[in-house]
Amino acid sequence: MRKFFRIMIRYLCAIVWMGLLACFSYGGIILNFFNKNGIPFEEKILNSHKSNLMILINIGLVVMLFIDKLIIQIVTKQVNKNYYVDSLLVFDIILAVVMTVIAQAIVEKLFIPVDWFKLSYLSILFIILLVVYKAESLKIKHISSNDDILPTKNA
Repeated sequence: MRKFFRIMIRYLCAIVWMGLLACFSYGGIILNFFNKNGIPFEEKILNSHKSNLMILINIGLVVMLFIDKLIIQIVTKQVNKNYYVDSLLVFDIILAVVMTVIAQAIVEKLFIPVDWFKLSYLSILFIILLVVYKAESLKIKHISSNDDILPTKNA
């Protein structure tokens, strides 16, 4: 039960952190989602991702989480060697570029997707993978001894 609780806390922290980062990066999309008079959600995602600037924004999210992982490793003095987590990072960078390329192809009518394909599916996958990456980077081993906890004899 403790292990499940720790996993839930890590993922909750990752979701909150990604929510904060997404507010800055995807503010227009989020506001349009809650605005009842706005353009359709899928169209807003398509319009925002057709710009090459969105590649920088998406890769910037990935880089922020990578730097955050490095800071966690420096502060805790531990190295979380997990190739599964590192492969998520590479996959997220590839997905960031692919989303923009597909959006540009759809806008320029070079690629007309079937009805079931939506760019929002890739965006949701991108965010989910970032949450998993953040949560797994928060995995820290807590190693202590009695000397670390008990007061010294001089006190």
